[in-house]
Amino acid sequence: MMVETPTSDKDLYPEIFLLLKEGNIDKIKNELNDKDAIMKKNQYYMTPLIYSALLGQEEECKILLESGANTEDRDIDGNTAIIWAARNNNVNVINELIDGKADVNARDNEGNSALMWASSFGYKESVETLLKGDADINLKNKGGETSILMASGFGHLEIVKILAGSGGDPFIRNDKGYDAIYTAKLFGRKDVADFLKTLKES
Repeated sequence: MMVETPTSDKDLYPEIFLLLKEGNIDKIKNELNDKDAIMKKNQYYMTPLIYSALLGQEEECKILLESGANTEDRDIDGNTAIIWAARNNNVNVINELIDGKADVNARDNEGNSALMWASSFGYKESVETLLKGDADINLKNKGGETSILMASGFGHLEIVKILAGSGGDPFIRNDKGYDAIYTAKLFGRKDVADFLKTLKES
């Protein structure tokens, strides 16, 4: 999904998004006096909260939440604000959203949760923050993949260790019948495969 957006067509890109892009807190607060502003959507169906989370704007997200922003709104790809925060490793925003009662296990159109995205990218602090927020560690996406299976495929050994130590099951198989060990081997992640073997042997 593109995140650079036009600045001239107000039907595609309402004023509140321009103000968020600028990061002008006073103008944002003033714009939010219009109760409809918080429900506006850009051409990707992002709400102001989703866009602000994508940008990693802790203060702006807090203001939007206090103004009644819906944490469960979704963009065109099914991403909620907390998913975007995790995708971009915006830990402070993740915390704001968890405090705002966002569904930490919300999933995008492919069934990927915030924890799956953070695990795939190897974002240690985001993974730990989401786990503290009660993220479902063994949740499956539409392909049957879990967070630990995805982290294994991308070779993020530290993330694999965190997930395994928090209850992540490396022996759950995806829709192709691959578990985390097989996936690690498939992509040449020897250190990950060797670590996971020790779990199997214990």
